[in-house]
Amino acid sequence: MINKDIVSWNTMITGYSQTGQMDKAHEIFESMDERSVVSWNSLITGYVQNGLYLDALRSIVKMGQEGKRPDESTFACGLSACANLAALQVGKKLHHLVVKCGYQFPDYNVC
Repeated sequence: MINKDIVSWNTMITGYSQTGQMDKAHEIFESMDERSVVSWNSLITGYVQNGLYLDALRSIVKMGQEGKRPDESTFACGLSACANLAALQVGKKLHHLVVKCGYQFPDYNVC
């Protein structure tokens, strides 16, 4: 059996996400022994790009519960999900966390 490292797992999550197979991407994610912030962001980005905004926000919450600190990419996707859901209050809370964490976004972000 081929031993997959975290980069391989993340690549598979991204690949399945890009082809709209979020169930498979989530299955791969859940089977990982170790998850990095990149792993979380791969899944969250996939959810947003496939219009599964609530799943993206739930994943951000779960990410924090598991002790992983969101980064700029995580927050950009979270804010995108909030915008698409017209979830103003949640978006304000996320923005507060962005400021609290000291993150600064460039003029553009892609999620």
